[in-house]
Amino acid sequence: MKRIILIFFSFLIIGLAACERVDKGPFDFSPEFELACSDIGMDTSQIYNWKSIADWANGKRFQFVYKRHNFLTYMNYDNTVNSINLDGIKIYEQGYEPYQVDDYLVDEYFAETLIPYAEENVKLALTYPLTADFSLLNWSYGRQDNLYQLQSSVKAKNALGVESSIPFTIIFDVSSEETLKCVYLDVNGAIIENNMPTSTDRKRIDTNSNIVTEDGTIRLIYGELGLYGKQDKKYPEYIDYFIPVGKYNVLCNSKTGIVMIIDDKTNDEISRVTLSAGQSDTFEIQSNQHIELTMYSDAALSIIS
Repeated sequence: MKRIILIFFSFLIIGLAACERVDKGPFDFSPEFELACSDIGMDTSQIYNWKSIADWANGKRFQFVYKRHNFLTYMNYDNTVNSINLDGIKIYEQGYEPYQVDDYLVDEYFAETLIPYAEENVKLALTYPLTADFSLLNWSYGRQDNLYQLQSSVKAKNALGVESSIPFTIIFDVSSEETLKCVYLDVNGAIIENNMPTSTDRKRIDTNSNIVTEDGTIRLIYGELGLYGKQDKKYPEYIDYFIPVGKYNVLCNSKTGIVMIIDDKTNDEISRVTLSAGQSDTFEIQSNQHIELTMYSDAALSIIS
């Protein structure tokens, strides 16, 4: 399904790292983190100010700076990487195709060259453009590949002739060096221009997870298709796991996990197994039934009979 890329920048306004004490390490990165960084084109030798912060629901979290941009990493309970985030955008997301980090890093100097064009476009939307007084410093930037967003405010007379501070958001398509195109403009909450390009949904990918090991153990990880997963027909953002019929022992590899037995026809929950890390239990799967996992669950299934 295609969708309009609209205001994804609302949470992608880049907070460039402020001047602070720089800690260049060396840092003891896990092999899993190194691999995830490689997938998104991130050079770990350029990471600095690596710092552990409060855990999240399923494991540890770390913050760091890369090329003057602030990142946040979520690790799973088993030390695999759940996501690498740049101001809310999951550049790396477990179970999905990785984005390339350089497509999201703002070239601040280039962004500043767009300011005069932004001011021109905003003036055209003002009732009294000759009264416009733009801020010199209060600008923030966002980027996704060839789309650059600028946000700021302008002091100008409004429709009532009263001077006020008017916020605006503008997005430029900079894919052509010869033609700079405004594809989105919001002035004081009113959308003046909206010709944003479309984007396909992020693809799920198969990984080495959700596999059957030599001893017959089946590993299921939330959000990953693997051998037994299929996207739900009605709700494709969810995955249904169709494992062979039988009785199983289930071991929880995540901080917490819930395995739900679901009826294929009605999609009603028949039963569930709730576990904490290291705990195990048994369940039985019959014909016309499948499994669903709650968020961040990681389970190892061993067939009993």
